Amino acid sequence: MIWQNPWAWLGLGLVAVPVVIHLLTVHTAKIRRFPSLRFLGDAQRVTSRRTRLSDMALLLIRAGVIAAAVAALAQPWLSTPERVAGAQRNVARAIVVDTSESVRPVLDSARGLAAVLAADAATATIIETAAPSRVLGGVVAWLSEQRGARELVVVSDFQRGAFEANDRSALPADIGLRLVRVMAPPGTDGPVDAWRGVRPVSVHTKIVDDRTSAEWVQGASRAAPTWDIEMLAGERDRARASAALTAALAVNAVTPPRGRPVAIVHPGYEQRDELLRASRPATEPWVAGVVQQLVADSALVVAWSEERLLLFTGTQPGTLAAASFVQSVVHALDATPSVEERAAPFTPDDSVRSWERPVMEATTAGGTGSDGRWFWALALTFIVIETVVRRRSRARTV
Repeated sequence: MIWQNPWAWLGLGLVAVPVVIHLLTVHTAKIRRFPSLRFLGDAQRVTSRRTRLSDMALLLIRAGVIAAAVAALAQPWLSTPERVAGAQRNVARAIVVDTSESVRPVLDSARGLAAVLAADAATATIIETAAPSRVLGGVVAWLSEQRGARELVVVSDFQRGAFEANDRSALPADIGLRLVRVMAPPGTDGPVDAWRGVRPVSVHTKIVDDRTSAEWVQGASRAAPTWDIEMLAGERDRARASAALTAALAVNAVTPPRGRPVAIVHPGYEQRDELLRASRPATEPWVAGVVQQLVADSALVVAWSEERLLLFTGTQPGTLAAASFVQSVVHALDATPSVEERAAPFTPDDSVRSWERPVMEATTAGGTGSDGRWFWALALTFIVIETVVRRRSRARTV
């Protein structure tokens, strides 16, 4: 049994009211004359106060009326297996899949779990991101538009920073929370390969006690892997747009991802309007993890067309803002794990379990239902019984 309004139980103090009424009730004694006592003198009458409770059955019934009414105001919800199963089937579920480097060895399993959870919900959306805590604002906004029971599921290994207690506190009380841990098998961290321009770079990390050391090694120049980033600009700006991409790839050590083509569309591109009209909303799971890392751009429009992500930016090629935007896109697509990612500790299981919030608990917290009507019916039954008992009690005293 779940009580949605537990503060109503303070009303049980009103049970004292029938007790006080019974104690203050004035009982009038009847005078009966006995023939054998008629020659005795009149004794002085002394008024006595009766402090003993009477009519215990009537008192208990009246107390039961108040207790049943208080229980109804506490909004009870009986959590049965059938109701829990029904809530699970009718839930609107948002599933956030952690794609950070520590999850990469088991990413296919994480995606499989996400697909099963999505299929088991009435409405579902899957978001892939390397930083789950950063997309929670958009996830909550999507869930707030859904009807009925709502649930957020995070599939991660729960390294420090992926999801924390303050992230759970920021969720509305009517949204359930489920945390599913996926862990890569233990092993020794090997070198991570990346590229700085046309030079291969590798980093070796070593964790000793509470310290992490990293050694970066840069190799000889050779052909760098191809990035699926296309710069779409006007005829006069194409050279500057391409130069901005080349510079962004050469500033930091980065690794191109696979299967994530992106086109950056600048204002001067001749077919910009046609491309925008022919595009559709970008709903691919990995898009959210890219967009949430981009710099603020008031003119940014995100769409999908021809199997690629379109980023319509308002920055002009050759400007500092345009170069900063291109570098942000490169970092958002970068598949190179950071040293912090490789060294971060994991959140203990007991902490992860304590953050969870069942769907039924969240649903009742939102005030979506109550079984209080049964307690109101019980209170009315007690009132009827009290009326009958009271009338019979009066009839006996006449």
